Amino acid sequence: MGELAASKWQMPGTPVPEPPPPTFASWMDYLQRTTRSERMVRCYAAAKKANRKRLLSGAPNNRLSGADVWNVIEAARGRCAHCGSLAVESRPSSLTGAPIAWAQVGRRIGSLEHVHWRFGGGDNDLSNLAWACLWCNTWPSERRPHALDHGGFYPSERGFLPDVNMAVRTADHGDAGFTVMGWTAPRAASNVPRWSLS
Repeated sequence: MGELAASKWQMPGTPVPEPPPPTFASWMDYLQRTTRSERMVRCYAAAKKANRKRLLSGAPNNRLSGADVWNVIEAARGRCAHCGSLAVESRPSSLTGAPIAWAQVGRRIGSLEHVHWRFGGGDNDLSNLAWACLWCNTWPSERRPHALDHGGFYPSERGFLPDVNMAVRTADHGDAGFTVMGWTAPRAASNVPRWSLS
């Protein structure tokens, strides 16, 4: 495995070295090896980013919370809505914390995606959100189910059949709960969703 030299652009077709082994072996491994606090820090950061005003789009009408982002990640079980790769790793950084090139593991880095882009009028509605790998979120032309390039990783998990052709089916905040990528979260009295395949 070679080091990836710092590169200004990481575009499709650009050669990248072999990716390192995945950080997490499965969704369950991710849940077991990270604390709820660590996961929520990431969710709060994603919500903060989604809630801010952007250069070409104003502030969204709906504000997301960290819990909203976690619901999207959990519904997807950390899988990209487009290629199906387990996308729960963070962007790589140097020892100083500065970001470094990520193309070799782009399909393992998770990101919150607006299905209908904010620039095109999309908002922070749960029905407009999906969990995607950073590669598919950045390069829509590269969305291919089970793509093995850029570190794509597809562990088989009991009870999980990803629907990589459907980013988000519905998201309903009613009493019945909501469904994301075929997974339904009924609202419970404890306000903790129990996920089941619909």
